[in-house]
Amino acid sequence: MNDRALRQLVDSLASAVIAANRDDLRTVEDRLGALRGDQWLHFDDLSRQYNLYTPSPLSQITVWPAEVLQVTEPTVAIAASVSRDGHVRERALAWLGCLRGPAPAAAVAVRVNDWVRPVALAARRLVSRFDAADELAAVIAVMLRLTHRRRGGAWAQVYLDEIAAGPQDQLLALTSVGERAVRLWALEAAADREQLAADALLDRALADPDPVLAVWSAQRLLSAEQPGTCAWSARLVTSRRAAVRALAWSALPEEALGREQLAARLLDPSGAVRSVARWCWTRLWGTPADQYRQALATSTRPSILAAALDGLRECAAENTDADAQAFLTHPSPRVRTTAVRILGHRAAHQQGPIEPLLPLLADPSNRVVRTATRYLQERAGEVPVTVLTTLEADPDPRSRRTALSLHQRLGPWERVRSDLRAMHDPDQDLARTARTDLLAWLQHDACRTYSRPTQDQASDIAQNLTTVALTEHQRREVAFVAGLHR
Repeated sequence: MNDRALRQLVDSLASAVIAANRDDLRTVEDRLGALRGDQWLHFDDLSRQYNLYTPSPLSQITVWPAEVLQVTEPTVAIAASVSRDGHVRERALAWLGCLRGPAPAAAVAVRVNDWVRPVALAARRLVSRFDAADELAAVIAVMLRLTHRRRGGAWAQVYLDEIAAGPQDQLLALTSVGERAVRLWALEAAADREQLAADALLDRALADPDPVLAVWSAQRLLSAEQPGTCAWSARLVTSRRAAVRALAWSALPEEALGREQLAARLLDPSGAVRSVARWCWTRLWGTPADQYRQALATSTRPSILAAALDGLRECAAENTDADAQAFLTHPSPRVRTTAVRILGHRAAHQQGPIEPLLPLLADPSNRVVRTATRYLQERAGEVPVTVLTTLEADPDPRSRRTALSLHQRLGPWERVRSDLRAMHDPDQDLARTARTDLLAWLQHDACRTYSRPTQDQASDIAQNLTTVALTEHQRREVAFVAGLHR
């Protein structure tokens, strides 16, 4: 949730409290419960932020009568806990301490950092009441951020140390709830106390939905593996997560690396795994280029062919361009895209011809067309006019969009002329794209356009400028920069 979304949340909180709408209060409570620790602290700052032009919406609530703080809606108490008035915050804490749930727990944890000492002390006394796993996770998420602050940081570290040294069941429960930072902290604390079994780490490495925690579990497991053994590495190489497989292959001892196994990993869909496999293969048997070319000659699976082409590019093998050109007409879009990427990368850096890529601008696969267009944009001036004309005349809007994207790279006035033309296109999406690009040029690039359009460009611009969907002011700006007399 970014700064703008947090400001909107403050607005929603103020509106719900002022209107006393229970449905809105419950909705806001759910959104508050989903905040991360750093977002809670930022939300707290925004709730009291005030200047002449953007006062906090919560400042509209100037009086907090006692009965307002004694309602059963946690959201009202949370709103009071971020008030500018220290007495209101202290009274709100007394009510929050009687509530349950992640949102009230996090709201109390935030007040540990309060600049009014009685409020901070009250929060420190109350925060220990929240002992459910989801409440603890919400509190720890805030405490992890407070440890880096001067006010409240030392106490937050004491709280974290107490939880880390607390009951084992409680600590292990925290490894599966809350945000990533909390789960990672709990895992590290449990590992320091040697409470994580190897089987549990293996399960996390293979099946944890969070990739960061899966990689952490794999690293922890591999670091505990005895030198010369490969019991855990052999299990981890079967993981569906590429980062875990790459770690496992890099940890395997050389004597455990079979030629057939390693040859299969040279063709792994993941570039990270292929990189580790190439490093091992090169140390043992030299360059793997022959293995990749053998796969290109014998395999029919698109995934294998794409990996083999990528492998040739990654190991900087000679004649890779010739290998890639042979697959520009392959039936699989995945293989064609990989071939285009190899040739396009060289073409974009003036190291290869663009002619092999030109037919791919009309490829039936959108993915192939986008890839070819991206690389050809770097050398748009070398694309033959006949190719652009053919694309512009194509009834398929996708081809006309491709032509527009190339025209936009042919200089500022060709960009303006092409945008104005495309704004008349019958395809509304293409017309909107052209208008957006023209307005972007007008706002950012027009002030840096010092040249003048050619006579042909000026004629086209003047003709189309009067009929496109622009305001009169925008038309005058384009005409002024172009030097047109209107």
